[in-house]
Amino acid sequence: MTVRALSRMISKPRTLLVLLLSLLALKAGLNLVHAVLVEAMNRDYGHSDNALYLGVGRSLLNGLSPYRDVFEDKPPGIFFVAAFSLWASGGVVLASLLQAAVIGSIPFILIGAVRRRLRAQDRAMRVTLLLTFLFGVLLALFASAGAGQFQTESFGAMFGVLYAHVLFVQAKSKRRWRLIASASVCVLGAIAFKESFVLSLGAVALIFSDSLESFLEQFGIPLVVAMTMGAILLQIFGYFSPYLTTYLSYLLNEHGVYLRNIGVQTPLWMRGFFFRDSLASLPHLNPFFASLIGALLLVVPLLPLLEYDPSLPRRKSLLPRLCRFLAVCYLTVLSVELAGATMHQQVVALPVYAALFLTLIPYLHRLFAEAHRTRFSLVRPMIVLLIAVAVLYTPLVMPWQGLGNFSESNDHARSIAAEIDGVLDRCQFDRYVSLSIFGDQFYAYTRHSPLPIGPMQTALSQKMEVSTFRQMIVESLVDAPLIVLKNGDMLHPSLVDYIQTRFERRSPRCAGSVHLPSTIVLLFRKNAGNTKILR
Repeated sequence: MTVRALSRMISKPRTLLVLLLSLLALKAGLNLVHAVLVEAMNRDYGHSDNALYLGVGRSLLNGLSPYRDVFEDKPPGIFFVAAFSLWASGGVVLASLLQAAVIGSIPFILIGAVRRRLRAQDRAMRVTLLLTFLFGVLLALFASAGAGQFQTESFGAMFGVLYAHVLFVQAKSKRRWRLIASASVCVLGAIAFKESFVLSLGAVALIFSDSLESFLEQFGIPLVVAMTMGAILLQIFGYFSPYLTTYLSYLLNEHGVYLRNIGVQTPLWMRGFFFRDSLASLPHLNPFFASLIGALLLVVPLLPLLEYDPSLPRRKSLLPRLCRFLAVCYLTVLSVELAGATMHQQVVALPVYAALFLTLIPYLHRLFAEAHRTRFSLVRPMIVLLIAVAVLYTPLVMPWQGLGNFSESNDHARSIAAEIDGVLDRCQFDRYVSLSIFGDQFYAYTRHSPLPIGPMQTALSQKMEVSTFRQMIVESLVDAPLIVLKNGDMLHPSLVDYIQTRFERRSPRCAGSVHLPSTIVLLFRKNAGNTKILR
């Protein structure tokens, strides 16, 4: 390319914009590839929530029922994925690959939605697709940083983005059955991994719907269909009864008690106004991405003013739209608060961010395609600048950097699990009780499943205040031949006397030689050598 040709290309603003966005897309693509490779090669499943999911997944393979025979307060979706990975790959390899696919698919779901909706081939379309890719990478990096490493929210977020894709592409379709069927599958996929996606997907439907009828068609009916399909699937697997009588009963009747025990005093409906607290991780991860989301929340409600048809009742339609977007903000914040509002739980709001951007796409494409300026031309450079700066703010990481750190870094938890399995095998014990909630989460790797004591990472003092968990703990201790706990763990006063009178540190003859860290304590039921638990 000659210097004259290069200077001629640079002198054209649109060509220069495509060039700059292409360079940014290259940087964003490298970051995306690195994030996907990190997730695909991750084998560290012993120090986070992913250990809980593996423990329950192993229990499913052992023929046990979630919520009744082993309890963790999550929907069953992530347990099925963990069980499938353990069955198909003998470990976490498949789970890591699925996590990588979830993260990597987000930008391309958005690109597919834009291509199917606009169906244009002009230069403005190329610019729009580049912006869509950049924004999709920002969402993927947000999901990876917040809910990677086999966290349940990232899987639900992918289904949420697919839901936004469906509504964006098929909202004007005459085949309503296709819209309802596709939306139902997406809703089922999202809530199967986290119930609070019900609220964020409701916010997505509010963004795309323009009447109560369309809202019911896009969200109300699909939600009912999704719940029906979920109940049928649970019944097929034999999990519907414990899901309904134990898990759902706990969520509806006792979850509020549990939240108050851990310091959450504000009523749930009021927490929908905690905008700053609920979305606090956005500025921490990328302040310009947070500014971009704020700009979308400000611009999208004003989109009727960008309509060029003078026959449209702009002023009449603007007030209901503003009220609708206030409801969108409320539902989004409430969904994050209901999820727990920690960093990985804030990914529940990701489908709403995707929907806001998709809503803006037709207007952006029109502004890029028009040669003349309008009084709303400021929208175009503002969105482009915020996306560009947010991508530039993300540190450039080559795909191969740091991958050596993601081999087997949880050998310590595996070795503890192997010792516990050995004791259980030699003494012919089927199960055990784990009262250790911190440190190496060995129950991710034991072949024998622990008895249910409520959420595995919650302190006993908090669980004993909830009747459902208290009953689980008492019944499990009555059945248990072996208790595993950690030095320094605080036992609830009501359990101390029972454990001291019925359990002891002295190993029965069947246990043989046990080599465990000094921090791990095994308590055997007295005369446990002649006991075999059948459950």
